Amino acid sequence: MSTTIKAHELYWYARRYRLDLALAEIGSVSFKLLNNNDDALKKLGPGRINEWQIAFLAKALILSSNDYRSKPFGDLGLFTLANKYNNLFDALLEKGQEEGAAFSFLYRMAHQQLPFQVGHNTLMARAAILFHDIPKTLKDAPINIDRDIEEYYGMNAEELIVTGFCILCFSGNGYFQGINLSEPKFDNLRTFLNQDKLDRVVSSLTADYSTLRNEIKLHEGTDGLEQYAFNPLRQYPIVRTDRGSLVVPVTRFLLERVTTGIFYNLMDKYKSRSGNAFLTLFGKDIFEKYIGLLLNQQPILGEVIEEFVYGSMNDKTSDWIIIEGEVATLIECKTSGLSLEAKSWGDLELIAKDIERHIAQAIKQMHNLEMNIRQKKRGLERLHHIKHFKYVVLTFDRAYLANSAKTKEIIDLHLSKHGIKTQYEVIAVKEMEEIAPLLTRHKFSDLIDAKQKHSEYCNFDFDVFLSTHLGDKGLRRDQGPLLSQRFNNLTNRVSSYITSKAS
Repeated sequence: MSTTIKAHELYWYARRYRLDLALAEIGSVSFKLLNNNDDALKKLGPGRINEWQIAFLAKALILSSNDYRSKPFGDLGLFTLANKYNNLFDALLEKGQEEGAAFSFLYRMAHQQLPFQVGHNTLMARAAILFHDIPKTLKDAPINIDRDIEEYYGMNAEELIVTGFCILCFSGNGYFQGINLSEPKFDNLRTFLNQDKLDRVVSSLTADYSTLRNEIKLHEGTDGLEQYAFNPLRQYPIVRTDRGSLVVPVTRFLLERVTTGIFYNLMDKYKSRSGNAFLTLFGKDIFEKYIGLLLNQQPILGEVIEEFVYGSMNDKTSDWIIIEGEVATLIECKTSGLSLEAKSWGDLELIAKDIERHIAQAIKQMHNLEMNIRQKKRGLERLHHIKHFKYVVLTFDRAYLANSAKTKEIIDLHLSKHGIKTQYEVIAVKEMEEIAPLLTRHKFSDLIDAKQKHSEYCNFDFDVFLSTHLGDKGLRRDQGPLLSQRFNNLTNRVSSYITSKAS
């Protein structure tokens, strides 16, 4: 029977392995996991290795070992450390039966593990639309996203995503040995990428052991919570070893760094005591437009209405409204659902504050609009026929378990103080990307009804419900033309030689 171990015991065990070889071995497995290479994964042993284990083990090895150890790593070392990771001591679980302890644990685990499930084609296509396509349509924007990205990386967002994809493709064995752009097979790449640009991107994503160790110690946090602390490989997914080679231990971190990482770079750049100019622009002028593109990519069964101003006080409707007969699904877009601190530690007080500030506030806004429609307020004439309302809070930064009974308890308590009692769904952008293509043959309100009336899945995230609901009907989810076409457009910029290395 296994017993828990402390992080320092895992670190001590990890120090016996030669670091550069161990990181490369981990990187090779990570690449297979990202690409869902079934044959290769079967050889590893199904269910024994996963990406969040790998991410922590890479950090533990960097902190503890060096390039001059003699013990090889291989499958045995990986499985041994993975099993030790599975038995790591969790200080917050020591609270035992304290109220909320189990939920706090589930919250931490969900936000640690589930983000690894997003496919690389979705991440790439979404980032290209958000940070390249939509910003080019903005007029008189207070900040120039194109210029900011160009200044940081030496290229625009689309070029960065494609360049990151190329680096990823050439890291299948855990090592990145560079790309010689003078070779004929890279003719397509040379239309937008030169060696200086490539080297600049690689440099911005790379750190040596010393830099990473300092970052690990800076963010390590309390004993017993090491596995939830920030992993600096997210910031620097390429590692320069003491022997001079470059390794990519966690392939997904490389992909995330050149996609959603753009968002966090710009957020940090414009952070100030008075607010954040980028978040303001992103939430109103970029994220909302992206949701509109998803809803309008194909003709759907309902009418899609964009936010408009009404009444003498210049009130605004919800960001998007889907009209299906006498039913209106109100959609309020929010950039953030939970802070990084709340997601990392699962602290119920922090979770409650974030939920009240973001999610509950959005529900109050939709409730106010419903009351105005029911009272037949001037300017809302096109909505006066509506009899039934559905509320959807749509977040860019996903809040897992946002529809759980415990989270709803927090939301409902806050809403009750304002005399509001209603049903609602909290949906993340990834889920909306899966829902939107279904609306050509399913009413959104019907999907919401089916979920809320289901005795089990009413308290699950929407994508979990969708998998079961559609599976029972023998149907499958499609990505939809917006993302699939954008992904194909991105990968068409590089040669078939490169894209074949990603599989």
